[in-house]
Amino acid sequence: MKTIIVGARADGHAKVVLEILLAMQQFEIAGFIDDDENKVGEKIRGYEVIGSMKQLPELMKKLNISKGIVAIGHNAMRRNLTQKLIHAGIEVINAIHPTAHFDSDVEIGYGCYIGQGAIVVTGSKIGNSVNIHTGATIDHDNRIEDGANLGPGVHTAGRVRIGKDAFLGAGSIVIPDITIGEGVIAGAGAVLIRNVEDYTQVMGVPAKAVKKLR
Repeated sequence: MKTIIVGARADGHAKVVLEILLAMQQFEIAGFIDDDENKVGEKIRGYEVIGSMKQLPELMKKLNISKGIVAIGHNAMRRNLTQKLIHAGIEVINAIHPTAHFDSDVEIGYGCYIGQGAIVVTGSKIGNSVNIHTGATIDHDNRIEDGANLGPGVHTAGRVRIGKDAFLGAGSIVIPDITIGEGVIAGAGAVLIRNVEDYTQVMGVPAKAVKKLR
């Protein structure tokens, strides 16, 4: 049974997820699918863009595809496309690099990407369709909700809560017991020392609100 990657940006997240799946040595990659029909026939590291989401049922039968993962950066879209895979009968997998570390009681949902050198510590729970990028560290008893994205080198201390579809830019730091609301965007290098309300953009050291997103 073969695996499909949804999303086909050759210089973006799709290639990163491909590399991790290859490193895991558990999956036979059928190729990529993307709704940009201009990409069909293109190749990423030798793997072809073979069609679009609307062609998925046909591709599943033709190529014996049973597994998949969504490899795009947009949080809500990644969640929504993941649900479409499930409804199509695809088993949604995780792309977890072999160098990532998890303590024995860490819980992880489906459709997650966890990059090289990431560390997740005891008591933490990671939802579905979560991206945790290269070198990020998640300390004990964190709760990371569906669709959240933690950029490269993000560090969270203990008992942090990160809401659905929140985005923490590269190098962000979160002190203990902080709650980051749904849809929050934290700029690169932000240091979060206070709770952040839903759909707020924050920046700086310490991080301050600069915009309401809704």
